[in-house]
Amino acid sequence: MKKILFILFVIGCIANSNAQVPSYVPTEGLVAYYPFNGNATDNGGNNFNGVLINGTSFTNDRFGNPNSAAFFDGIDDYVKVVDNGSFSTPNISISLWFKTNSNALQNLIGKRKFE
Repeated sequence: MKKILFILFVIGCIANSNAQVPSYVPTEGLVAYYPFNGNATDNGGNNFNGVLINGTSFTNDRFGNPNSAAFFDGIDDYVKVVDNGSFSTPNISISLWFKTNSNALQNLIGKRKFE
């Protein structure tokens, strides 16, 4: 009986857990870090600040925190970041959460040369 209660307790704990963002995000070695806290400022220390293009705005994140997620209309919104070559590396790691209301083709990360 104790084993069954323990197993149910563990399952209950797992079922009610949420992902948490650590209060300290290490920035050493990062090219850029965009927490989307009401703006597209690079908090990684390299000043690769983003510019909101075509009406990109901010909304609640998945936990309900206001202005903590970027909102794109799915047509022409994006965040523009000028690359001085730091983003042109053979090794890259990107982490993001996204929610979509569309089945259409969507690009989450893109790089192109603006003339």
